[in-house]
Amino acid sequence: LPVRGESGWHLDGSQIQRDLRAIWAVPDDEAASGGTRAWAVGEAGTILLWNGNGWSTQTSFTDKTLYAVSGVTGSDVWAAGEDGAVRHWDGLAWQTVAAPEDDYEAILADADSVYAAGAIRLRKLDRASGTWTLEGAPAVQGVRGLLRSGDGRILALGTGRLFVSEDGGWTAIATPPDV
Repeated sequence: LPVRGESGWHLDGSQIQRDLRAIWAVPDDEAASGGTRAWAVGEAGTILLWNGNGWSTQTSFTDKTLYAVSGVTGSDVWAAGEDGAVRHWDGLAWQTVAAPEDDYEAILADADSVYAAGAIRLRKLDRASGTWTLEGAPAVQGVRGLLRSGDGRILALGTGRLFVSEDGGWTAIATPPDV
């Protein structure tokens, strides 16, 4: 697998037989204090952990393809994928999280909520209650990417449209006509 080091990119010598779909690394402040870790997810429930020196396989308890990974810290990481597969890393092991069935292609976690974007709809998990709710109008579907901006808003990308969370709702963002 490719790894970027102080002297640039190099291969770490490992090779996998499954397609990988997403990668997430711990925040810079956590990495700076010696917590360099990253997770890659992919085909057939593959989850790999980078510990700063090499990759290792982790057990996901699913054979579904995982398309997305996001986290808050190195002990609070979320992965999502096909047929409603949602997993949570608690620092010790990956736990299965009950979620509505959908093919989740994006996930975004924060301390209070987890947003999972599927082919059907965008959903939000309230972490305190464990309850999933639909987010946005039906037009907010087919989302393939989620990002929290510096001002706290969430951007969603998919089905030829961009959306932004504002004032408790979702608004379409105008894009150039040729996009």
